[in-house]
Amino acid sequence: AFGRDLPGTYVADLVATLPGPVRNFDQVPEAVEVYRRVLSEQPDRSVTIVSIGFSTNLANLLSSPPDAHSPLNGQALVAAKVLSVAWMGGQYPTSGGGHEWNFGGGAAPGSKAPSPESASAASYAVGRMPASVEVTF
Repeated sequence: AFGRDLPGTYVADLVATLPGPVRNFDQVPEAVEVYRRVLSEQPDRSVTIVSIGFSTNLANLLSSPPDAHSPLNGQALVAAKVLSVAWMGGQYPTSGGGHEWNFGGGAAPGSKAPSPESASAASYAVGRMPASVEVTF
């Protein structure tokens, strides 16, 4: 999954220095599984999602097929259950010559070039968010 192989030490530092039972990715369910389960259990148009990192999980949710939690595909499930999404990326889509880290981050240290994978996920998630969902950047 995206993020596991990025350069840098942010996640490794968190795991090494903060107490908690989770020590690696294998100990937690995939984000889309959690999103789909939780959304399917909520009243219609009652959920606000606050995205404070890369948009890959939202992109994967929006492209997800029906499953045991819901007969709806990802876009339809989001349209049915989500009232609003707040994205941490206040200058999106224009960033004054640079890129918003959460919309193109993951570049090598010292690079100003956005990561193609996170930039693509952000574009996908923003572009396919159902029109019924209020979006705030």
